Amino acid sequence: MAELLNSKRVVFKEGKQRAFIENILTKSGRSIKELANFLKVSERAISDWHREKFLMPLLTVRKLTRLASIKVPKFEIRGRYDHVRIAGSLGGKAIIAKYGSVGGDSEKRKTAWRNWWNREGKFIKNKILEPKQIKIPTESSDLAEFVGIMMGDGGVSERQISITLHSITDDQYKDFVVKLIRKLFGVMPGVHKRGDSLANTIFVSRTELVKFCTNGLGLPLGHKIKQRLDIPDWINASKDFQIACLRGLIDTDGSVVIHKYRVGGKRYSYKKIEFSSASRPLFESVVEILTKLGLNPNRNKRHLTISASKNVEKYFKIISSHNPKHLKRYKE
Repeated sequence: MAELLNSKRVVFKEGKQRAFIENILTKSGRSIKELANFLKVSERAISDWHREKFLMPLLTVRKLTRLASIKVPKFEIRGRYDHVRIAGSLGGKAIIAKYGSVGGDSEKRKTAWRNWWNREGKFIKNKILEPKQIKIPTESSDLAEFVGIMMGDGGVSERQISITLHSITDDQYKDFVVKLIRKLFGVMPGVHKRGDSLANTIFVSRTELVKFCTNGLGLPLGHKIKQRLDIPDWINASKDFQIACLRGLIDTDGSVVIHKYRVGGKRYSYKKIEFSSASRPLFESVVEILTKLGLNPNRNKRHLTISASKNVEKYFKIISSHNPKHLKRYKE
């Protein structure tokens, strides 16, 4: 039963999943770290759910409502792999409609192919099997901003780089990231919409790009946090590069929050910038750079806030943002 509930995903209306997480934190009196320990997930998972980057498992939603003693909000339920089943069915029908079904004995075809491959196929040189080249950019603010984006919502595997963004609130920012990658490396990234979440994954499958990101830019291969992710030395050598890198990092992994409160029957609100990281070296580097820029961040463990109105205004003057979501909230 638990496996079945965990395979189902809950679809809230836009903004409701964020509100649900905030309500759970308030009602339960637990921190994000404590909530992550309770659910046996990472703090990043809680953060991604709060940002509505991924859909939440039904089992998790039920556990949280019981923990905080609140009513279950209205939602729809979607199977984790519904999108795969539907796409596969439609694709199969389209292929058959276009080319017709393949006749003959499939086992004989496989045997014949294996014999050919072992006899001569694997010895034939083919350009399609050779690594495709990329443009190697020089150090620049654009390249530093790309590194910030990768440190925020990106990842590097053995054959691919990827950046995962919210499919709705970061839709316009996605276009900026795609253009930046194309400008820097001369390749057109692919974009994949994950059917089991509210996420778009921008990806480039180029071995040469992976090598450049790891050997040339200083980005880690695999798990970023375990490898103590930090801002590379070549970026720290330039104030302009540091600013660009922070812009990419906070555009992806930070947020602009409108804090509302009531005093004496009157409503007040102010804007603040928030950022957190599970990587201690990266967090300390961000605090140091922001402090040197005179933005006076407040820190609490691995979470920082720029809350004074003059400092928020100064942030957008010095660092700014290429994410329309952040700019819109700042100008509200």
